[in-house]
Amino acid sequence: MKLHSLRTAFFLTASIGGISRLALAAPVVSILQVARSGDIAGNNSLATVDIDLEGETGITTRNEDDLGLGETYHGVGIETRMTIPRPPTPPKLPVPPPPPVPRPLPPVVIPKPKPADPVPVPGSPRPPPPPPKADWKPIPATENPGQGYGMGNDPKQMDEYAKAGKTQVDSYEATVHSNKPDVLTVGSKAELQGKGPNEAFLDIRKNPAYKIEEVKVLTSELKELKNFKSSELGFEIKQGFVTQVSVRNGKDPEPINQGIYDPNGNYIMYQVAFKDGNNVADKIPLNEIGMQNFQKVAGDNTKNFKAAFLMELQNKEFWGITRQNYNDMKQPFSEVMTFNRGTPQFERYMGSPNINSKFFSYGNHHNAIGNKIVDKIVIIPKQAENSGGKFTAALIFKNA
Repeated sequence: MKLHSLRTAFFLTASIGGISRLALAAPVVSILQVARSGDIAGNNSLATVDIDLEGETGITTRNEDDLGLGETYHGVGIETRMTIPRPPTPPKLPVPPPPPVPRPLPPVVIPKPKPADPVPVPGSPRPPPPPPKADWKPIPATENPGQGYGMGNDPKQMDEYAKAGKTQVDSYEATVHSNKPDVLTVGSKAELQGKGPNEAFLDIRKNPAYKIEEVKVLTSELKELKNFKSSELGFEIKQGFVTQVSVRNGKDPEPINQGIYDPNGNYIMYQVAFKDGNNVADKIPLNEIGMQNFQKVAGDNTKNFKAAFLMELQNKEFWGITRQNYNDMKQPFSEVMTFNRGTPQFERYMGSPNINSKFFSYGNHHNAIGNKIVDKIVIIPKQAENSGGKFTAALIFKNA
């Protein structure tokens, strides 16, 4: 019995080792044969089950002598043969065709830019107006150079303005060439005692009836001035701040006098002059109010005075003079025109309500403004390019 046990143990050890070697080998077909136990002593045979790993199973009988077992030993015999199939060789991928050669693009034809108009040199003179058109027609009375319906009286005869203008210019220039002192600006009513009606004026800042407001303004915001050339003004409008002064009568919200003043003394911009609103006690003439504000802002620089700008012109008489002067030149309102001293057109403007009264303040302070005389007037109607839809004029001064 012990001998049989030893034989069995030896057999099992050998069989397991064989299985391991078979598993590591490269067999052909895998079949697992599992022995099913039986009465070895009775039938001397061993029933085994063939299990085909590929899916087929069959039962076979093997003699115990094939296994080397004793007559009375019950055991299991196992035979294994396994085959691991090699993976199939992958098919060769086709070589991709080369990318198509792009078709050449047609050459791009870049049109040559048209030559730009010559840029005017800063300070260059304004070109003269074009010759009158062959089919030119006079500007009708219904077409105006300014916005809105206009203010003031209807135009008078043109000769009346020319005569008044010549008289005023001659009187002013006589003052310039005289040794007459400027009108005084005093700080109290007591100082006015013993002075003539046009020898001294009270400082508006000493009159509590006037309310004064000052605001700094950038010159870049003064778009209406960009149409004027430095060559015709006699100076260049530089970037910086100017001062806007508004004067109210203390009762109405709208200013009765408003202007912009250059601290360098080169120019004044007249914006508002409402004569009927100047109804305060001890009132001061509007032209004097403007000149006092100019002196307050510019100080001694008022001697640099070269130009007076008339902004947003609404006076119907000034409109009528402009219409007649443009018709004289056979030019449309779209043109910027310059009228020089000594011409009838120039004298008409000097006799207009917008300019005639200003000569009083220029004469009263002729020394303060450097004894300048008027040389010409530049007119920019609302129809002109870059006018902003506003009617603007510039009165240009020169040394006497």
